Amino acid sequence: KPPAFSPDRRCPNQNFGFPDGSKTCMWNSNGTALAFQSFPFPVFAVRQDTDIQALINCYNTHNKVIDSKAPTYPICSAELKDFMYAVKDTYTCMRQGELSSSLTSASVRCDPLIGKNVWGSLVPRDRTEKYTNRTVTLAITRMDATSFFHTLSPGADTSTTGLIALLAAIDALGKAKKTFGKNPVDNPIMFAVFNGESFDFIGSSRMVWEMKDKTFPPNPPTDTSKLFPAELKLSHIKTIVEFSQAGLSAAPDSMFMHYEGSLASTDSLREKLAVHAQSESLTLLNGSGKLPPASVSRFLSEDRGIAGVVLADHGDTYTNRYYNGLFDDASNLNGVSETNYTQSASTMQITKLATAAARTLYDLANPVSGAPVSSSISADPAFVHDLLNCLTLNFSCDQIRQVLSQPTVAIIKNTTGANPRYIGTNYAANQQVVTVLSAFLARSLGEGFAADKEDKCKNSTDSLNSYFWMQGQYANTTNKNNHGECVFAPVYQHTAKSPAFDLKDYRSTKYSTWAESRWNILSVRIFLSPSGKSQGAALGVGLAVIILSFLLVFQVRRVSKDLFATA
Repeated sequence: KPPAFSPDRRCPNQNFGFPDGSKTCMWNSNGTALAFQSFPFPVFAVRQDTDIQALINCYNTHNKVIDSKAPTYPICSAELKDFMYAVKDTYTCMRQGELSSSLTSASVRCDPLIGKNVWGSLVPRDRTEKYTNRTVTLAITRMDATSFFHTLSPGADTSTTGLIALLAAIDALGKAKKTFGKNPVDNPIMFAVFNGESFDFIGSSRMVWEMKDKTFPPNPPTDTSKLFPAELKLSHIKTIVEFSQAGLSAAPDSMFMHYEGSLASTDSLREKLAVHAQSESLTLLNGSGKLPPASVSRFLSEDRGIAGVVLADHGDTYTNRYYNGLFDDASNLNGVSETNYTQSASTMQITKLATAAARTLYDLANPVSGAPVSSSISADPAFVHDLLNCLTLNFSCDQIRQVLSQPTVAIIKNTTGANPRYIGTNYAANQQVVTVLSAFLARSLGEGFAADKEDKCKNSTDSLNSYFWMQGQYANTTNKNNHGECVFAPVYQHTAKSPAFDLKDYRSTKYSTWAESRWNILSVRIFLSPSGKSQGAALGVGLAVIILSFLLVFQVRRVSKDLFATA
């Protein structure tokens, strides 16, 4: 493992996401931009130990230079096939696909990146209760990551630690809601987990576009008697708290608050966060007054009246040396293991940050005097540890099994390591992560009842809540009777697709235009390659055989009447 390696740019998402229009930065000092280079040959990653050993043995036996002597033939060779159908750029590729798709789907050469966001609210609110301007507090983070090899994108600190901090904060607020009651209707807390942020903020751009130019949430039923979440616009949002990379630290017991602008509400937000962090022996330092690449920038680009703060483990440059790289796994974090969570520096740091954020969010939702004291709200370090274990080491852990249905558990059975975070093109690439996040949030915020069948866990007239059938306490039993529980909560999934593809603006400079090529079957084979002389000799023998065959056929044809004379 190298001491540092990031295939992303030194200024990630450099063409998007900076409210001041800046396109130069050095946040990712270890960035090589390798993922943005074009290679005229396929590149494969080999992971299985047996395959790696076979390659090493083949090389040592046939190709290794010994005593400065060149290896003798035959030598070990490999053939890699990875044919891509895409042409030139997204504009050309998508236009060609549109012109020919009416004839055959095989003519489609590339597809837009697409996935699902997860969003919701602490307390459900239907469309009869309209939001008012500058009242909503929004807690956000990202779920995706990428790397040079998209199936090897663990994103341990790139996205997972911030995601866990948000989940832990929401879990703490969910417990507080059950203890203290619902937060005031006029000051709602909402949350969003965005997908595709590694590719120019696909998920957040979609949500902002719909809030500004369309309707969010989209597709409300025409039947007004049906329950449906209240419409949310940018003008309703007062404050955004974003959880960025949170598992490492530039200095002991300290993290950073990044912000931009001089709004009084931003200053007040930073003050509240710093006070609550200090009570947890965590120091929140002020950033340099510039936002790092973050989802909140997409909101501020459209509405500078929103107060936004990004919580991160870095100052002016990332402490994560493997940002958006295949080495950003559990070993990149501080002391993460399946046991002894109290010994993990990353676990305790994330817990402190989640506690400070949860208390701040609660204060923002309860500005009235006499509200329950937020100091009693705390994130659970055991919950944080379990999430770190599940999302970076063992995706089929007990905690994940408990929040999934039996059929879904069967799919992830024996899945080790982190589930890939690459967004993909067909919703399925990181859908397991989306499903798990939705279920964890529902369990933290929702209510439930026993249900032995999945079809008993639904309500056709209720679009205000999502219904989740999960195994719960029966996750580690044979569960032959399909025991389980039905949990319903204001947790929703939302399409993460760049508006550029809806607008058919494939050269957009405002929205992401990332697309992925379709490809043929991938294959790799190892074989022994003979010397040039041997190949020449084989070619010569082959040609001689062909020539002799032609002469023989010619001669037989010439005398065929005599050879095959009829009686």
